[in-house]
Amino acid sequence: MIDDKTKNNLLQELEKSGNVYFSCHKIGINRSTYYRWFQDDKVFRKNAVWAIRQGRANNCDIAIQALMIKIKEKDMRAIEFYLKHNDSTYKTKRNSNVIILHKKESPLTVDLKKVPVEKTIEEFINCRNREYEKIKNELDNLEREISLRDNKEVEANQKTKIADEIQPSSVIIDTADSTSEKDRLPKEPPENQTTSDK
Repeated sequence: MIDDKTKNNLLQELEKSGNVYFSCHKIGINRSTYYRWFQDDKVFRKNAVWAIRQGRANNCDIAIQALMIKIKEKDMRAIEFYLKHNDSTYKTKRNSNVIILHKKESPLTVDLKKVPVEKTIEEFINCRNREYEKIKNELDNLEREISLRDNKEVEANQKTKIADEIQPSSVIIDTADSTSEKDRLPKEPPENQTTSDK
């Protein structure tokens, strides 16, 4: 059974390295044991979080010390790295205006060559929203026109229906067939019926 001494040893290793895998390997326990303790024991969790934070801070101190040693040895890569990250004169200037468009989110297509570089993202979004509203209004107008046209067609169909009801039932107008009444073949009666001409 694992006792508190093992937990304390693990916390000391975490404070040195800041790495769970390395510390567990050095103590001789499995990482799953560490994660089980971390989940079940609130005191251990609090101490482990603090120890990992301290270990990472220690690693940063070690890295800075190694960087300073390389700088003293006049290693140009180390000098460049230090200056780029600590002196505004040598920092890489980032002037890129990157705009990421997701086609699934917006049906609008934008010609990025027409978008001025000076525009901020907020201005660009506002411009796109105005374009979206314009297209939405055009679609609404089209829908209204279609519904009005459909209403007119419905009214015309109703008038045709009323006109059909008024016509005498003996007169049949067939608009689908272009042949005249005389040119049509007489209908054949079903097999079990006889014609009245016989």
